Amino acid sequence: MFIFTLPSHRGAACCAPHRKDACLNAQLLPAHTTTQPLRPAYDQAVRLRIRVSAVSSATPAQGTHGRRASVFERLALDAAAEACTSWGGNTSTLQTVFATHSADAEAVDRLLVAVTSSPVAVSPLTFLQSVSCTLAGNWATRTQNHAASTTVTAGPYTLGAALFDAAVHVACEERPCLLVFAEVPPPPPLSMPGHTTAPCAVAVVLSPISGTGRAIELAHVGTQLGPRQPAAAIDSLRAVLTGSARLATLAAGPSSHVAIQAPCASVIGHV
Repeated sequence: MFIFTLPSHRGAACCAPHRKDACLNAQLLPAHTTTQPLRPAYDQAVRLRIRVSAVSSATPAQGTHGRRASVFERLALDAAAEACTSWGGNTSTLQTVFATHSADAEAVDRLLVAVTSSPVAVSPLTFLQSVSCTLAGNWATRTQNHAASTTVTAGPYTLGAALFDAAVHVACEERPCLLVFAEVPPPPPLSMPGHTTAPCAVAVVLSPISGTGRAIELAHVGTQLGPRQPAAAIDSLRAVLTGSARLATLAAGPSSHVAIQAPCASVIGHV
């Protein structure tokens, strides 16, 4: 997993163990009471309760972008803008977590072609667009945002890992956080099994449990769960965040996953 954090005064949750432990210990919830025995992994899971203040739609309205903006940039920024408009808060102070499996795969392809050409002619714009944390910089520029931002890329586990990272920041700092996940299909020969086959994105504004929005509970569980196609993972997450489903699970690593439940009546132990 690669985690890029801007600015340097805030480390990502998993890069600041002394801070994470203090915050998570304060947020640990009592084990759920049930007439059936809980699975040990769920009984020992780290649980967080937060609120969902806004979720982007499957087809957000297209915004105004520079003529050189890529499909990947437009996709992510349109989703972010829609979620923030629905939220209605101050975007200039909103902390952010951006996430992507393959970044701007089309820009990466152009970069690789350029560096293997003779003579080598790499466009500065292509290089900029190929970097995973470019979205964070673009968003900060557009919204005049000086708040901390993290970019997470963890292969097929990216969405689950980024969601839990954003939830930890919300719980630790008791302030809202914008999570944006976006993917575009990598062109051959970069395309591999597990990559998206169609452009997809989702943006979510998460708030502390004391705020407004739909209450959800996240459990970081130490058991393996096979990753899904990005579009399918987004659909599953959006369903539980908008209330059309009560439970969703996302792979968050080779040996862990995140279970998302709403409302907080808790049936997580029976998954």
